[in-house]
Amino acid sequence: MSKTNRNLNFDVTCTTPAGVVKVTPYFKLLDVLISRNCKASQLPDLFIVCDKIRAGVQIEGDDSTKINMKGYTFKKV
Repeated sequence: MSKTNRNLNFDVTCTTPAGVVKVTPYFKLLDVLISRNCKASQLPDLFIVCDKIRAGVQIEGDDSTKINMKGYTFKKV
């Protein structure tokens, strides 16, 4: 994926486990998630999650995925 792709040009609201709400550009969120989930076995789950964010669906991080996002909530702005 290219960072210049128009499909990546939107913001995502991220609520942390502590309840802090941050608004982050989608491409920056991808960079952070990839850096926190660098094992090859985690990447398929990571991109499933990112596709849901791209579709504008609120998603919850939990133990059902292998990626490191338990307690986080993401939603397209």
